[in-house]
Amino acid sequence: MKSVRPCKGKRDRYRKIFAKLVERAEQEPDFDFESQKLPPFLETNEFVKSKLATRMEGHMARARSGPGDQGPQKTAQANNTEKSLIELLGLAV
Repeated sequence: MKSVRPCKGKRDRYRKIFAKLVERAEQEPDFDFESQKLPPFLETNEFVKSKLATRMEGHMARARSGPGDQGPQKTAQANNTEKSLIELLGLAV
């Protein structure tokens, strides 16, 4: 069975459109994805359009929460991973 992966050109176009929408969302506080004009290849493909909408919602939620909200959590996770590796390898601290 042949793969359903889009060609490189379509993947690049999708990435560029996503980047433009992200930039627009960061500049406009009242950004609404549903009111954006999308190219025909996105308008006609409901799967890709919903995927883009989900990605935009996630990005906007992370942007609203602020950049520093996940920093300490990731640091704590990294420290726990490092401690686990040290214990696993039997290295003294």
